[in-house]
Amino acid sequence: SAQPRKRRVPDVTRNEELDRLRALAVVATVYAHIADLWLWKVPFLEMLRQYSGGYDGVLLFFTISGFVISASLLPKFDAARAKGEGTTGVLLAFFCKRLFRITPTATAWIMILLAIIYIISPQNIAANLYGARAALLNYFNIYIVILDPPPNMFGLYWSLSLEEQFYL
Repeated sequence: SAQPRKRRVPDVTRNEELDRLRALAVVATVYAHIADLWLWKVPFLEMLRQYSGGYDGVLLFFTISGFVISASLLPKFDAARAKGEGTTGVLLAFFCKRLFRITPTATAWIMILLAIIYIISPQNIAANLYGARAALLNYFNIYIVILDPPPNMFGLYWSLSLEEQFYL
């Protein structure tokens, strides 16, 4: 006789609705950038771009991140309070974990980009050094708005800067 198949127990730490929202955020982000992915103008893609400010995917990612962080920190706050401890330790642990998870990779990519720029376009190194500093210190979003800097390769760090400021 055939043995019955074991039922897969769902992973309770995974939230499928959040995964669907993440997928939607990815699609919205790709949609915002799709016209830039082509080396030539595609009229249909240019026409689509007028229906979005281009930030919908990033905003959805921020919303998901805020929900996930809040959902993970609140029980830790409750546990610390139940032990008669303050919540400062919980926040410090969160910030340290966040810092050591993101900063090394971001720093490595910033250094790689600077090396490439130095090799292929040394005349643009000054503008890129300022952009790299703003990216490393997580104020790139403020840097581009207030100073209106010359073009540089670190524009994608505006969202990481904003996210880190949000956590603070």
